[in-house]
Amino acid sequence: MTKSRLEINKYRSGLVSPILFILAFVIVFGLILFNTYSHIKNDQTVSILKVAERISNRIDFKLKGNLNYLSILANERANGRLTESKFSKRVEYFLHDHTEFINITWIDSNFIIQTVTPLEGNEVIIGLPIELPEPKLASRKAKESKVAIYTNPFEAIQTKPSIEVWVPVFTENDVFLGLFAGVYSCDELLKSCIPEEPYEPFRVSLVGADSSVLESYTQSNLLTNGQLYDVDIKSLKDKMSLRIEADNEPPFDWVMIMLVTLIFILVMSYAYSLVKISYENNLRKETQLELEKREITLQKQNKDFIDLNNEYKEQNKNLIVANKKAEESDKLKSAFLANMSHEIRTPMNGILGFAGLLKEPEIEEEDKNKYIDIIERSGHRMLNIINDIIDISKIESGLMGIHLSSLNMNELLEYIYTFFKPEADTKGLEFVFIPLDSDHENIITDREKFIAIFTNLVKNAIKYTHSGRIEFGGEKVGESIEFYVRDTGIGIPELKQKVVFERFIQTDSEEKLVQEGAGLGLAISKSFVDLLSGEIWLKSEEGVGSTFYFKLEHNTDSESV
Repeated sequence: MTKSRLEINKYRSGLVSPILFILAFVIVFGLILFNTYSHIKNDQTVSILKVAERISNRIDFKLKGNLNYLSILANERANGRLTESKFSKRVEYFLHDHTEFINITWIDSNFIIQTVTPLEGNEVIIGLPIELPEPKLASRKAKESKVAIYTNPFEAIQTKPSIEVWVPVFTENDVFLGLFAGVYSCDELLKSCIPEEPYEPFRVSLVGADSSVLESYTQSNLLTNGQLYDVDIKSLKDKMSLRIEADNEPPFDWVMIMLVTLIFILVMSYAYSLVKISYENNLRKETQLELEKREITLQKQNKDFIDLNNEYKEQNKNLIVANKKAEESDKLKSAFLANMSHEIRTPMNGILGFAGLLKEPEIEEEDKNKYIDIIERSGHRMLNIINDIIDISKIESGLMGIHLSSLNMNELLEYIYTFFKPEADTKGLEFVFIPLDSDHENIITDREKFIAIFTNLVKNAIKYTHSGRIEFGGEKVGESIEFYVRDTGIGIPELKQKVVFERFIQTDSEEKLVQEGAGLGLAISKSFVDLLSGEIWLKSEEGVGSTFYFKLEHNTDSESV
């Protein structure tokens, strides 16, 4: 009996150690499970907030970029460089890559819609006043504050939730010209900013200030209604925010099954040591896999941040270039106005001054003829300036047409030679005309524009050549006729050769003694060559001389006229 009790006690004492281990294991494992659950849940919350912040930043970045574009349009309109036709073409091209816009509207100073892009489907609103409550409030507020104003979200005429940005247009003298209105589709604005990388299933919504849902996007496999998180959109603060909802309950069913199975096996077999080793190995592998997944996710996020940073840098670079071009345009405009004032006043003073001298009763016949000659030359000079301004205006407005006819090039070049020969002889210049080969002298082109091109090039050659030789002519090169004007004049600096065909540019515009002329001749010549489907270029060396080339298609088919 005593021996039996000793064996029982020994048996019980053998059970105590594994039972205590199992209890300790269950308690420790439960604590680890709870802690792991908490950490995973917290990580998922942080991850989904990062997704929400990224979408919010994308929306804010897109709104700011679009506002900068509208501000550039407003600046050009304020400076008189943007017409309604130009506006329609540029905005149509811009909207092709910006589907978040429903349209962009041109409003005049009386808050009347003048034009809208795209025009299709929007014709009915042209000529209407701005009377909807939200647009009316925002447009008036934009005029008063002189800054861009966003509306609260509202259901527009297009019967879909939208938001509008109103950009006022003021001249340098604070004269109100009107506004530009960019109408956003809340649906397209949201879709265009959803990241393409895979995340946990989520639902993202644009929410108004009153917490009403305007538009939603749901990623596939969203099983339940998860926790809601609201994130501000900086550009639309107090008007609209971003709400994101995600499944954030970690799937732990398999862990619970494994835990029950593990306890059952341990209790039944007392092989707790083997199970413990097996469990530790599995946990180590799972942890390694989880770490590898997180590392891949972090690498993708890092790449996204790098790409976004590069986008910001590219945008900044483009803005700097645009600003530099705007500054150069302002300088050219100022230089042109100053030069044009001089160019018009000088012949006018000549005409008025010598006309007054002609009134003198005792003027001699020789002086009278000399004064009349000066008045005549001043009149021709002013007529040339006015013609240049009219031509460049027609080119700018797209009203310059072409009139094709079959022409003999050698006859036209001989006419130009005869016309300018006296002027070249007066300056003591050798003036040479090289005719085309008789087999290639006839082509179909616009007579007036061809003469204008050659007249501008020869006139410049004579103007900027003080001694030496001027030669012009043409030859057949491939399927085209290549014409040229070569001189031994002052030449053009290399830095200015890139802009010499731009409007209002003179190669010596920064010197004190600017040559006579409005700086439009080469710009008009280039525009005419472009209209004739040709090409113009130059080669020049400062102090040696310049050669201007242009080529036209050798077209002799009379049926094309």
